[in-house]
Amino acid sequence: MASFSWNRLPEQYSDAVRSQAFIGEELIGTIGFKPEDRVLDAGCGVGNLTLDIARKVPEGSVTGMDISEGRIAQCRDLFRNEKIPNARFYVGSIEEMTEEEEYTIVFSNSVFQWITDLDLALSSFHRALRTGGLAAIQFPRLFGDHPMIFYPEKAIREMRLEKYFKDWTFPVCVPSEEELQKCME
Repeated sequence: MASFSWNRLPEQYSDAVRSQAFIGEELIGTIGFKPEDRVLDAGCGVGNLTLDIARKVPEGSVTGMDISEGRIAQCRDLFRNEKIPNARFYVGSIEEMTEEEEYTIVFSNSVFQWITDLDLALSSFHRALRTGGLAAIQFPRLFGDHPMIFYPEKAIREMRLEKYFKDWTFPVCVPSEEELQKCME
């Protein structure tokens, strides 16, 4: 059985990302960028928000990182077409980041719901930030009645597939408010 991968569906991802762009643009609007900032866009997707950020830091740089090779290829094409020289991209995951004190801003929009180890991800961000740096994170809080949670659980239950999923970790992060607050502290 083949596993799901956004790498196979870049066009569908591009369609889905439009719904997240508005919130990401609001988050960008709250950040007081300086022209010389060094920014990491963690989970940059197809690069639409990364492009906005790059234009705000013309003397600095922006690094886009995403787990999908297909999305990183789209980013590289976008930036090549737009002739934006202050950006680089790489394939990687937030949990495996190795950067230390490299960025003045770490930006992440609509990504943390896919991360199951929040402590590790936030520690990676903390390590990557320079002293006095800013982490700007938009984390869509999901609840049990959210369609991404409700329908898979319903299908597993109604199709009596529980035995196949007993050791399975649901790939969507649904922390309680207390757990989220503890991680952020």
